[in-house]
Amino acid sequence: MFNSATSNYFETMGIPFIKGRQFGNEDRPDTPPVVIINQTMAQRFWPNQDPIGKQIKSVEDGTTLTIVGLVGDAKHYWLEETQRPQMYGAYTQQPGYFATVVIRTTVEPLSLTEPVRQALWKVDADQPMWKIRTVEFLVNRSVADRKFLLALMGIFASLALVLTMIGLYGVIAYAVSRRSREIGIRMALGATSRTVLGMVLTEGLLMAAIGIAIGSAAALWLSTLVAGLLFGVTPTDPTSFVVAGAGLLALTLLASYIPARRAARIEPMGALRTE
Repeated sequence: MFNSATSNYFETMGIPFIKGRQFGNEDRPDTPPVVIINQTMAQRFWPNQDPIGKQIKSVEDGTTLTIVGLVGDAKHYWLEETQRPQMYGAYTQQPGYFATVVIRTTVEPLSLTEPVRQALWKVDADQPMWKIRTVEFLVNRSVADRKFLLALMGIFASLALVLTMIGLYGVIAYAVSRRSREIGIRMALGATSRTVLGMVLTEGLLMAAIGIAIGSAAALWLSTLVAGLLFGVTPTDPTSFVVAGAGLLALTLLASYIPARRAARIEPMGALRTE
């Protein structure tokens, strides 16, 4: 991958400059051509070596290019693109037919559209200027499909969570109603309201723990299906599994609390008289 760049391009784009020198006034059309390469290229062709000073021969015209700098890797088109070797040539030595002007601002970027246009036309009045976009727009466009799919998955996950809470509440409430005589007998024999409350909550947590164990195993098995939608996190990220499990346990406590409180308030004599 090859692009031409000016000396302050890397600083403007936030690409870390690792070693060597940047392009300067000494890089003129009549001087030996120089390039700056990225880390991927250095590691692939000169592993465990200093690439500064190494030379590359162009297959197009036989020109010898000297490496003068090393910069960090960068994604230029999409987040999903595979990192590959890249060279940057000095724009003063290897200008292209088309160029992109990159501007770092401290104000709303698009508010500078007209001043930048006028500045370019002062250099060349016939120079067309189009596709004026912010980096934020380019990043959002790159992840738009992914964000839509993740939002859709989030909606379905939220619905599943609500249904889970309703189901837990219904199961535990039904179990409490069926065991009212048993609970009444327990309380008549000395069980306290706190004991009954803890018993019902424990049963709810036990059901949730079994479900979380089965769900986690299934999630690990199916994690490869969502690997392409993730960025900056692995499909088997332990923190995500722990947080999800803890959240489900907390929601289980919430869904179980009302039936548990109802069980803790059962009157022993009234429960014993109930058929």
